[in-house]
Amino acid sequence: MSKILRWHPDNKWQAEVLNLSVDPCVVEVGGARLRFVSVGQALHRETAIISLPRVEVWVSGQSLLGGVGLVKDRDEILVGTERVYFSTHTRPTIIEWSPAAGAKTPKCPICKADIAGPIVCCPQCGRRYHQADATATAQARHCWTLGPQCMCGHPTAIDGASDWLPDPVWSA
Repeated sequence: MSKILRWHPDNKWQAEVLNLSVDPCVVEVGGARLRFVSVGQALHRETAIISLPRVEVWVSGQSLLGGVGLVKDRDEILVGTERVYFSTHTRPTIIEWSPAAGAKTPKCPICKADIAGPIVCCPQCGRRYHQADATATAQARHCWTLGPQCMCGHPTAIDGASDWLPDPVWSA
């Protein structure tokens, strides 16, 4: 789930969730209406930013030429005097999951065993990983938190320790 992080006068970051299923998702920054659109397919999805060509938009120090470009996690977007940040970090959650009856069972990318039971679905790429404590009948599988990040680069912390916020010093 993508979001725009905006600094507020009460000295904290406020997240504005982008509903990229609405095409286009419009956000006002520095008095300009910016459009965010999800492009690509499946594991290769990216987010495009679109503005009117006459609006001066900077994305991480680069001018948005022609009013169209791609944004990635932690990109700074500057329009006039307003600075916001684009983020794709979402706190993953553990869910109970099992495949539909008769469906092929996906494999965990870490241990290569069938996926079922308590799992984590990566918020960024959708890969499924085991994340189960030991029970009387099954061994513990903490495949999601085994490494610091998913194969796509999304942090694997379950407790939210990986929630990224820009440095407030640069926001004012």
